[in-house]
Amino acid sequence: MVLGLFVAWVTLLATGVQGEENDSPPAATGDDVMEELTRLMQREVISVARKQQSVNESAAAITVLTSEEIRRSGAVILPELFKNLPGVEATRHNAALWGISTRGFNDVYADKLLVMLDGRSIYTPLFGGVHWEIQDLLLEDIERIEIVRGPGATLFGPNAVNGVINIITRSSRDTRGVLATAGVGTELQSFAGFRFGDAISENLFFRYSGKYTSHDEFNLPQTSSGAGDGWTNYRHDLRMDWYPNAKNHLLFEASHYYGEVDEVYFMASDSPPYIRPDPFNSLFRGGSALVRHKHYISPDADFSVQVYYDRTLRHTATNDYELDTIDFEFENRWAVADSHELMWGGGYRLYHDNIQSLSPNFSWDPVSENWGLWNAFAQDEISLMEDRLLVTLGSKIESDYFSGTQILPSLRTVWMPDSSNSIWASVSKATRTPARGKERDVSAVGAGVPPGAIHPSLPTLISVEGSQAINAESLMAFEVGYRAQASPQFSVDLSVFYNSYKDLIGRQQLTPFVGPFNGTPVFRIPSVADNTACGHFFGFESAVNLHLNKWWRTQLNYTFTAGNLREQADFDEVFITDYEVSTPRNRAGIRSWMDLPGNVEMDVSAYYRGRTGRGALNSTSIPSHIGLDLRLAWRPTEKFEIALIGREIQEPDYPDYASFIPLQQPSNVQRNIFLKLTLDL
Repeated sequence: MVLGLFVAWVTLLATGVQGEENDSPPAATGDDVMEELTRLMQREVISVARKQQSVNESAAAITVLTSEEIRRSGAVILPELFKNLPGVEATRHNAALWGISTRGFNDVYADKLLVMLDGRSIYTPLFGGVHWEIQDLLLEDIERIEIVRGPGATLFGPNAVNGVINIITRSSRDTRGVLATAGVGTELQSFAGFRFGDAISENLFFRYSGKYTSHDEFNLPQTSSGAGDGWTNYRHDLRMDWYPNAKNHLLFEASHYYGEVDEVYFMASDSPPYIRPDPFNSLFRGGSALVRHKHYISPDADFSVQVYYDRTLRHTATNDYELDTIDFEFENRWAVADSHELMWGGGYRLYHDNIQSLSPNFSWDPVSENWGLWNAFAQDEISLMEDRLLVTLGSKIESDYFSGTQILPSLRTVWMPDSSNSIWASVSKATRTPARGKERDVSAVGAGVPPGAIHPSLPTLISVEGSQAINAESLMAFEVGYRAQASPQFSVDLSVFYNSYKDLIGRQQLTPFVGPFNGTPVFRIPSVADNTACGHFFGFESAVNLHLNKWWRTQLNYTFTAGNLREQADFDEVFITDYEVSTPRNRAGIRSWMDLPGNVEMDVSAYYRGRTGRGALNSTSIPSHIGLDLRLAWRPTEKFEIALIGREIQEPDYPDYASFIPLQQPSNVQRNIFLKLTLDL
C-alpha cells in the first residue's frame, strides 16, 4: 500500500511539473534511451572471463553496480550494497555481523562466495568467509562492483563456488582533488570520510583515503534492551598509479584498519545456567599491500604480474588469531588467430597463522600452521559465426595442503543473434577448501544441557570435533541465461541454475560418554566433521530494467531458490539440512532512481524476503519481511550534496536471520535514519 501510494504521488508530481519549462527534466527521446540501453548492454566487465568484455558477451549471471548506483544507494558500509540485488542474499545477524551469499548456504560464516578487492582475495581461511565489519572502505573510491552468480573456480580458484564479488576501485588518476563526507544518525551514529589525490608527475598519481565509522548496538529480540553489539572502525588506504607509457600500468595499494566490536558469546558450561552469555569487547586490526604490473603488448595481447601481502589480527572472547598471507599471480592473454584468444596463468599463496585459545571450550591442534596452495589455469575463447557465437573452454588445476589436487573444468558459450539479444549457457565445476578454524583443526564445546534433559543426573555438553581427514566440497553447476533489450524502454536479464553438491562437510555423531570438563564429570555427546552430505539447489533469477523516461529509471528483480540437502544414513543431519530451511524460496525487489526538479534526487529501494523454516538447530523461524529504504538528496551544485537517508523505515525492529551456530548472540535490526553531507572538489 505504501509503495502504491508513493508511485501514485510520483505520477502526479511528474504530471504537475511538465508545464514548468525552467525546472522540469528534459523529455527523453527513443534514441536517447536506446543509446543508454545499448551502452548498458555493452558495459565492460572483467569478472567472468578475467578480461574486459561486454555484459552481452558474458556467459554468466552477472550484476554490475556502478559508482553512480553506489552513490545513490545511500549505503555507507559495504555489505548494505548487496541487500536488494537479484540472486544475492544479504542478511544481518546483529549490528556488526553480516551473512552474504548467492544461491543458498548463507549464514555469518558463509564459505562458498569468493570476494576480491582489486584482485586481492579478502576471505579468511579461518572459516572460509568474509569479516564484513573490517572491509569498511570509502565507498566513493569504488568504480564498480561486479557480482557473478555461479562458479568462478576455473579462473579464480578456491571458494569461488556459488559466486564471485569483485570490488574494483577507481584509478588515482581519476580521483584528483579533495572529497569530504560526514554524517550522523540513529543507528549509524557517526561517520566521516576524507580523500585527497593529486599528480606527482605527468604520469604518476596518488590517492589517500581515510574513514571512520561508529555504529550503535541493536536491540535484543522481543525486548527494548541493548544487545551489546555496537562496533567502531578506522581505515586508511593509499593508492598510486603510474603510467610510464601507453603500454604499461603499475599499481601500488596499501591499507591499514583497526577497530572494535562489542560481542556477546553464548558459552557452554557444566553448571547453571549451562549456557551463559559472555559480553566481550573484540579487537581487530590489520593491513595489506599490493603491487601489480600490467603490460599491453598489443590490443590483443597483454600480461600481468601481481603480488600482495596481508596481515590480520583478531582478539575475541574465545581466541587470539594471527594470519599472514603472501600471494603471487601471473597471467598472459594473446590472440593466436582471428578466432582464438588464449589465456593462461598461475599462482602460489602461502599462509601462516597462530591461534591461541582463550576459553576451555575451544582447543586447536596444531595451534600454529603453515600451508600453501598453488594453481595453474588455461582457457581458450573461440569465436564462431562472425563473432555471434563464443565458446570458452577452460580448466584449472589447483593443489592445497588440506585437500590435495583438484581439476576444475568449465565450458561456457554465448550466442548473440544481434546486438540486443544474447543467450548463454555454462557447465562448470568448483570446490571449497576445508577451513582450518571451522571443520579441520578445532574442537569446541557448543552447547550445554541441564541434568535430567538428556542424562538423568549429569549436565550434558554437545561438542564438535574437527577432522584432518576431510576433503574439499565439490559442486557441478549447470546454468542457462538470456539477456535482451526488447525495446527502448525495456530490458531483461534471466537465468536458471541447477547446483549439484557432493562431499559437503557435515557431522557424524560419535558414541556419547561420561568424562571430565573443567574437573567436573559431564555427559558428552561428540560429533566429528566428515564429508557425508550431498544435495542440490536450483532456482530462477530475473531483473527487469524500465526507463520510464529520461529522469526516472526502475529495476525490478525476482529470485526463486529451493534445495534438498541430505546426509547419508545413520549420520547427524543437523549441520547441513538447516542450510536448506534457512534459505528463503522467494525474494523480490524494486529499485527506483528519480531526478526531480530543483536538483533533487529521490531514490527508493523496496524488497520482499520470504519466510525461512525451522530447522534442527535454528529452532526460530524467521517470518517474511518487507523492507523499504529511501534517499532524498539535494545537489545545489555538482560539488556539494546533502542527503537524508532512511533504512528499514517500513519495520523498525525485526529479526533478519536465525543463526543455527549458537555461538554469537543475534539481535533485531533497527530503523536507521541519518543525514549525510558530501563535498567533492
